[in-house]
Amino acid sequence: MRLSFALSLLSLSVAWASNIIVVNDENFDDVVLNSDKTSFVKFYAEWCTHCKKMIPEWEKLADSFAEVDDVQVVEIDADKSRAIGKRYNIASYPTLKLFRADALSDPVDFEGQREYEYFANFLLNQVGAQGKKVGPPSKVVQVHDGNIEKLVENKDRYAMILFTREKDCDECIDTKKAFDELSQAFHKELDKIIIGEVKKNGDEPTDWTREMFGISEYPAVVFVEKGDLQKYEVYQGETTGTELVKYINTKLGTKRATNGLLDTQAGIIPEMEESLAKFIGYNIVDRRAYVSEFIENLKKVDDALFKNEVKYYALIVNQFIAGNNEYVEAEFAKFEQKLADKTVDSVEKDLVNMKLNLLKHIKELTTPETYRDANDVMKAKEESKKLEKDEL
Repeated sequence: MRLSFALSLLSLSVAWASNIIVVNDENFDDVVLNSDKTSFVKFYAEWCTHCKKMIPEWEKLADSFAEVDDVQVVEIDADKSRAIGKRYNIASYPTLKLFRADALSDPVDFEGQREYEYFANFLLNQVGAQGKKVGPPSKVVQVHDGNIEKLVENKDRYAMILFTREKDCDECIDTKKAFDELSQAFHKELDKIIIGEVKKNGDEPTDWTREMFGISEYPAVVFVEKGDLQKYEVYQGETTGTELVKYINTKLGTKRATNGLLDTQAGIIPEMEESLAKFIGYNIVDRRAYVSEFIENLKKVDDALFKNEVKYYALIVNQFIAGNNEYVEAEFAKFEQKLADKTVDSVEKDLVNMKLNLLKHIKELTTPETYRDANDVMKAKEESKKLEKDEL
């Protein structure tokens, strides 16, 4: 019986991606329903952006539970394997279901955040299974002569590149660990910066790349400005995760901590501080007179670095000009509630925290004039003019 089962799996070509079992319409039942194991199954589609974002976390889970005999991490492209997708009413991607060995006909839906810790806790709570602790997968990109131009030459993206050699370089090992920390800290900012490594003794040629940057000692770190390989700076600071993160934050205007979370200044555009203080502090009449200058200052902000912030600043401007005095408090309450929602993923949480930080800052900049009624302002201005005229 076991032999025939093994042969059936072989003939149906069960695919493995690291420790993830990849199945399809033909072998789903054999692998998931007839294996006497608990299966945590991801139903995904290749085109799904959210599916792609959770790949590292799903792989980490599979690695963690690789040695747990009675639990397996499985995935199926339900957009292609539509018979299985239809059977389990898969209407959105990704959908995660736990098929317990003792209740295969009644799978449990996973509804938490799509991160390793939440997956692992779900398995622990549902079936008492506990995987081994694994470190986060490295997000450092391997750079070589064949791909450096394609990876780095993007006018909207910076690059931080580590140069290492395999032999006689103990410091390279420590710096590589710091770069792993750096890549984790900025894993949500990969549209802004590439974190890469060039190996002298790697599998791919790197002579041309190392010569271009004049690298002769190891380890070495180079920061490339906005995709221009001719415009770079050799990093001279300490090669610790903390210092590297601090350096990138200064260069990009980002607000990342070493744990990848945002600090309290995220969402606030430094060069708009004076303009924002004026705009929020003015009464509605003076604010409307000042708005053109404010918008011109906002247009000068590098929206490659502050894309989401610029959009939110512009939205807030419109609300204040329209005289929507309840907007800040309503937004604040909405986002506080959203942060408490366990289904909100980490990327969206960043966006929410960024907006909350700006709203808190706006509340700090509020003056007695900020929400003053327009009619009162105009009446006061008329009385002031009349008084000045009388004095003359």
